[in-house]
Amino acid sequence: MSKVQWAQFTWDGVDVIMKFLGYEKSYPEATLSRLAVFGRHMAEYVLGHIITFERNFKGIIRDQERQ
Repeated sequence: MSKVQWAQFTWDGVDVIMKFLGYEKSYPEATLSRLAVFGRHMAEYVLGHIITFERNFKGIIRDQERQ
């Protein structure tokens, strides 16, 4: 990565990729950024799981499979 000047990630945090590339103790001389457009999508995802849990959708699906 000595020639890389900029890297953009679509997920939160760069720790995993830095460990994979061997930069566990220091970061390379490059600009690291992330695309911060997932706030609304993550909120909808979490809300969907809360509704699924509270309304027992898994139990309903199981009951429908049993008829």
